[in-house]
Amino acid sequence: MSSKLVLIMVGMLVVLGIAGCSGINEDTGSADQRLYSVKKLMKLDAAKVKAIQVVYGDGTRMVLDQEQDIEPIMKRVDTLQAKRMAGNEEPGFLFFMDVVQGEQQIRVASEFEVDGESYILAGPELPELNAYIVELGRSHNPELLPGLTFNE
Repeated sequence: MSSKLVLIMVGMLVVLGIAGCSGINEDTGSADQRLYSVKKLMKLDAAKVKAIQVVYGDGTRMVLDQEQDIEPIMKRVDTLQAKRMAGNEEPGFLFFMDVVQGEQQIRVASEFEVDGESYILAGPELPELNAYIVELGRSHNPELLPGLTFNE
């Protein structure tokens, strides 16, 4: 079960990474380009996370339910940022993560909605999270997303 959680978690990070690698089309119009804390928007509390389920773009799943697997991911998720979607972003789908926090399940994905507002992951922390999740998944499944590479 632990390896499934790991694979699911890696998938989520990969999706988040693709969103960061796809680039952000800056619009000189009135679109809100401010960055917001994903942790605050989604009300994430790393201390309450019991498990993380990662689903990769290819359908591979990984379930992480051990503290040593959850902690490094949540440390990275805690620093993630997002911006409001302007409608012209195309983030792709590398992975998403369902974070089990107490009795609540919160989806962390390249696109998400909070209080009727649509957001897309952005910011300098995203590529590191994506690479970490993909490498974590590959540690359990070396054939995971074989054409995907990350610059070191």
